[in-house]
Amino acid sequence: MELGPGINLIYGANGSGKSSLIEAAYLLGRGKTFRDSRQENLIQDGETQAVVFAKMEGQKRETIGLIKKRKGTEISINGKRESRVSALAGHFPVNLITPKTHEIIECGPEYRRRFLDWAVFHVEPHYKNIISSYLKLVRERNHLLKSNHSLLPHWEKSLEQQADIINQQRVEYLNKLTPLFKETLSVFPSMPDIILEYHQGSDQNQPLSETLQQRRQHDIMRGFTSVGPHRADLKFIANRRAAKSRISRGQQKIVTIALILAQIRLLKELSGKSSLMLMDDLAAELDPPNRERVVSLLRDLGIQVFITATSKDLIDLDESERVFHVEQGEVQQVGR
Repeated sequence: MELGPGINLIYGANGSGKSSLIEAAYLLGRGKTFRDSRQENLIQDGETQAVVFAKMEGQKRETIGLIKKRKGTEISINGKRESRVSALAGHFPVNLITPKTHEIIECGPEYRRRFLDWAVFHVEPHYKNIISSYLKLVRERNHLLKSNHSLLPHWEKSLEQQADIINQQRVEYLNKLTPLFKETLSVFPSMPDIILEYHQGSDQNQPLSETLQQRRQHDIMRGFTSVGPHRADLKFIANRRAAKSRISRGQQKIVTIALILAQIRLLKELSGKSSLMLMDDLAAELDPPNRERVVSLLRDLGIQVFITATSKDLIDLDESERVFHVEQGEVQQVGR
């Protein structure tokens, strides 16, 4: 496929293969699928591997290739083999909106931490190493909880040092994101005021090492570290209550769309990076006026977008925007 630099509408009947195209692009940016936790299901029956390859045109031309085998993944960036999946994210930022996007509000804190950490990683290059170091310390403390309690004070002080950096960078990012999020959300009428609150996973008025010391016996009994940034949460508040109990499913989707679009805008402002926006089934739980608002916001961002739908009449496209029809796995560019 030769895709346009702006909006690309990919339409076809249910089961025709539209979401597989979205999945392929997501693989190149994240190294994993969003549809099935079992990565081996990416490989067709009777085949030994799945291959995705893309050429990118911008200030410099780049190539990215990914091969999923029954055991393991091979990554190539500009002809050079990469051993870490995280290398993909730095070259190919990808954001995704699906009918399940509202789960960032409805589901557990790990969804929201993942969203926050992916974003901070892109604007703070050393953030990934700090997170990795912190999680290694947590695993080592968990081991000591079951074995050598006398060494716990040393690890707890080290944990505090890493935790302080993580919390600081997360808060700084949210402080920059919040005004863009509110501005984006204001485009949609009849939406309540949504407040983003970061809860750092421990008593915010006390050093983490002291909290860990106080909870030491509790953690020894349970065998794991119960406080710290790995237990943090990003809370959505509406009318002083958790947003998931105050707003409808459709409103939740609008909130998460506004959040992701604000994230893309902030990434571009802070780093100059443009994300690829993937929207699987734009029509799900969005009425026509809100669909048009979303498309207008995407155009304003000036990024590449893949949108899947069951009809090519879902949105009015500009002259430069492209349409592709998918039928039984075959893709063909068609006129508007």
